Amino acid sequence: MDDVIAQAKKLAQMLASHERATAFRAAAAAVEADPEASRIQRAYAQAIEVVREREVAGQPVEPDQKRALLAAAEQVRRSDKLVTMLQAHAAYAEMMETVQAILSGMTDEDGGHEHGPGCDHDHGHGHGDKPEEPPQKSVLWTP
Repeated sequence: MDDVIAQAKKLAQMLASHERATAFRAAAAAVEADPEASRIQRAYAQAIEVVREREVAGQPVEPDQKRALLAAAEQVRRSDKLVTMLQAHAAYAEMMETVQAILSGMTDEDGGHEHGPGCDHDHGHGHGDKPEEPPQKSVLWTP
């Protein structure tokens, strides 16, 4: 079992040093270092939480709450640092999902490969010729 643990540690180091992981950490640090981007991120997360809490409680989401969420989402879309972080997070999450699929035995029919700028086909994830847009209704995660 020690050999499996050693390989797992090696994989963890490879993942942590991968360009997608380092890009995500750098983008998250840039958001954290920018008071305005951090404020927008907190406002968006808070607006999402208010709506989610009301939905879970079975209460209607009030028009003011919907407007606050839409306004916060628009601020996120206008923030270069937050958009960069969302794109970096999406690339990092895709890498981790691919690794998880491989570990669980669920690989692509071609044996799996890393998706990114050179990936010229669609696996049902919306890749291909369309540019990726940041998610509009997700909480911004930082490492």
